Amino acid sequence: MHPVSVITYVLNILDTFNTGVTMGRVQLVNAVICSMLTYSFHVYKWPSSLLSEVAKAMRNFIWSGSVDQKKICTVSWSQLCKPKKEGGLAVMDPVKLNQASLLHLTWQLLTSEESWAQLCKTRFLQNGRPKAHYITSSVWHGMKHNISLVLSHSKWYVGNGCNINFWADNWIERTIAEHWGIPHSILHSLSMKVFDCIVNGNWCLPAFFINKDATLASKIQTVTLPVDPLSDKLMWKSATDGELSHKIAYAFLNGTGKRAPWINLLWNTYIPPSRASITWRLLYNKLPIDENLRKRGCSIVSICCFCMNHSETSQHIFFTCPVTFQLWKWLCKGAYLSLDCSNCLTLLLGRIGVGSKMVQQTMNFAIIHTIWVIWIERN
Repeated sequence: MHPVSVITYVLNILDTFNTGVTMGRVQLVNAVICSMLTYSFHVYKWPSSLLSEVAKAMRNFIWSGSVDQKKICTVSWSQLCKPKKEGGLAVMDPVKLNQASLLHLTWQLLTSEESWAQLCKTRFLQNGRPKAHYITSSVWHGMKHNISLVLSHSKWYVGNGCNINFWADNWIERTIAEHWGIPHSILHSLSMKVFDCIVNGNWCLPAFFINKDATLASKIQTVTLPVDPLSDKLMWKSATDGELSHKIAYAFLNGTGKRAPWINLLWNTYIPPSRASITWRLLYNKLPIDENLRKRGCSIVSICCFCMNHSETSQHIFFTCPVTFQLWKWLCKGAYLSLDCSNCLTLLLGRIGVGSKMVQQTMNFAIIHTIWVIWIERN
């Protein structure tokens, strides 16, 4: 059966357990669909067209509960897949998930001493680099383009030097090939190992090397060699323990964005996700308000359902409408506090650092719950 057909079938089943809440669908997609794809993603590179179909099915299900029904007012898929700390919902993007899985597999190929890794190294690599000729393999297709990516973001720590290519591997600040400008086309023929320059636990560099670049030779001689014979170790630069896990690989491919200032106010244990998700969409102005529907080509007559005197915009129905404004006025009076109700962001951030932690949390919940109540009443 076609993979997308299987995913569509599963999503339709999941919808029968769904409460209609967006955050519930996000949890179902991450927990069920992404888990289903884990094994295949770890071994094979999926066609981009197939991954696009899977992403489309996931996106439609999250917003509408159906893989075939598309909603118009939605937050972009790229924003949806960002971590929560950057303002997203941490949905697992199948494209990045497949890439991260193959990057992790490539890391295991280069670092593992297991028999499968040794077999693959012998078949696919020459002097630590992909062989130039075509190799028939369903697995190698997903790994070969990640070899250079892994090596460029890693560094070798010298042990006995048996696994480190003297010219092409990064075991000092840069590879010697980069220092000397050696063309990539001839790196396959340079097979000298770091081991060849170590005698009795001390550096013994060739005379031609010292004569050509004395500065680089001095730098190499400052590299500490272990007293006991240890294996060389490839370390991922940005990992604290040097190991590239699947989680780190996914975060690396996603990149690091700017932290959202409201993240801790919205996603926490004392606010139900169903309430927080409405405020989250309001922050991006992606609620299906008449204003947004018009922007997307819907010809509708717009009027505020509360005051009947103004067209419906997010700013009006939540903050400036005379009816809903009374709610914010009542909240300020009841709590003996002042609130900046000019927009959603200032409303949330305006209470940071005011009063005790319990008072801040109570007011934060009251604000988010009020936004949710307005939206429910509007509908």
